Amino acid sequence: MYNKGLACAAVVINEACGWGNRLLLGHVGDSRAYLLRSGELHQLTTDHTLAEDLIRTGAAAEAVKRVRHVLTNSLGGEEGSVRADIQEYRLEAQDQLLLCSDGLSDVVTAADILAIMRQSESAAVACEQLAAHDTGTAVLLGKAFTDGTAEPHFQRLAKKLGA
Repeated sequence: MYNKGLACAAVVINEACGWGNRLLLGHVGDSRAYLLRSGELHQLTTDHTLAEDLIRTGAAAEAVKRVRHVLTNSLGGEEGSVRADIQEYRLEAQDQLLLCSDGLSDVVTAADILAIMRQSESAAVACEQLAAHDTGTAVLLGKAFTDGTAEPHFQRLAKKLGA
């Protein structure tokens, strides 16, 4: 069953509850979460799309391209069929986390995302640079950025891209 629903990536980081630097990530659809750690960008989520399913089976690139936005799991899909991927990670002091919609990940390569996150001195600057690419939504969280400053709590910036 294929859905025309919504995608979502959600995060819980809660030092006040004694979780330390643990990240709990929930994911449905084709929104993505990326982690920048030690200068390397890691995609934490796997798209719930027909294209991703075809890639895993070795389908031809042309077949994959035509169905890249067909969701196989989404919010608002068939009742009782939504399944969230839940993952837990331990965060390190310099980690940066990017949550973004497909409006960003479809048009900005992982290499460009990495370059912007590495070079930006703040979440605000990184999101402004990402905003120059297309319309989508991005949230960037991080304890420290390239200027070496560290905040006691995660910085947050939600930016409607292209606004």
